[in-house]
Amino acid sequence: MASAPLTTQASLRCILRKTSTTSAFPRAVIPEIWNHDLAADEYQEYHKLCESYFAHIYQDLSTAACSGDSQIPDFTHEQILEIVRTLKSQPCTKLEAAQSFQRSTGCTDAGRIDRAINLASGFLVPLNFKSVGGARRGAVVSWENDDCLAQTVTKGVMMMANGLLASQNSCASCNSVWTFSKSFNARQLTRLAGFDIIWTSNLLDHLLVQDEDEKLKVHVFHHVKVLENHLTIKKSVLDGNPKEQNLTRAHSSIISPELILETMDTLALMIPRTDRRVRKWYRQLQRPYVLDPSVLSLEYLRSEDRRIDHFVFWGGRLRKLKRAFDDHEPHGPLQWWRDDRKPVQWWTFWIAALVLALTIIFGFIQSVTAILQLMKS
Repeated sequence: MASAPLTTQASLRCILRKTSTTSAFPRAVIPEIWNHDLAADEYQEYHKLCESYFAHIYQDLSTAACSGDSQIPDFTHEQILEIVRTLKSQPCTKLEAAQSFQRSTGCTDAGRIDRAINLASGFLVPLNFKSVGGARRGAVVSWENDDCLAQTVTKGVMMMANGLLASQNSCASCNSVWTFSKSFNARQLTRLAGFDIIWTSNLLDHLLVQDEDEKLKVHVFHHVKVLENHLTIKKSVLDGNPKEQNLTRAHSSIISPELILETMDTLALMIPRTDRRVRKWYRQLQRPYVLDPSVLSLEYLRSEDRRIDHFVFWGGRLRKLKRAFDDHEPHGPLQWWRDDRKPVQWWTFWIAALVLALTIIFGFIQSVTAILQLMKS
């Protein structure tokens, strides 16, 4: 006899090893993490926007927690999401969060508690938290016991940004004249410069350029809905707890709004929704890679926002990416034909190619004609 389907809240009581696959499960998770209490008709549309989050973040992390050292397959989603609620509601340190989890669950294994805290943090913040069970690929942040989550995120971002800022040109006038053209976008990176795009769920890997085995790769963080939720979650927490004035300070700094907005601007730069060919290219990749559709809802960048000095956090990586793009020389006729980065050079090359082709053709015709005349005589 088939078992009855789980209710929305009951699905959260499943252990990580046996995560529910029913539609009730994501509907139960969304309010717990993002404070969105949606009606049935609202949820259907919202669920489409969150598919990428569930596939690449929530489900991946839940599965990973059941392997490696200090695995936690028998903790329930409800227990992990209780940690998420704690992290959202107050600026507690990791040690305080661990003590709270120990009291509520009775677990005394420090390694398993640490992994549970890092799992909850990964659900809430799109970073790669170092854990005793091992970490995913990419840049890693380590949450120290005496730091709150916001401090850990800030440290991770600053470690990334400091190396980039050091390489940026300090001359404001030099930076201001460096403007990204409309041809500089993700589609062109793949078509003209042969880049492989690595779609990442780790914010600290965003726009990271790698040159491996003579193949250029760039990582692109595509979870716009996660970033948008971090901008709106503070208000929803406050609406539910109007007396808790410290919540503004507690949550708004988990990921700084400035970093969130600038990250969105980089995505608007790389995947402009106003470019019909880029939209088509991205939509073709959406289904196989389960990409966030919200990328195509970002506002198009104004010309003054396309300058290098507009990007404080990501300017260094954009600079490196732009140089790699500009330095790439086309290989083969197809890339030469596609390469319209330098219109004058493009026209010069193809006019010269046309003249050469016509010279060869006419020369061949003249040769054939001369041979035929010789044969007739």
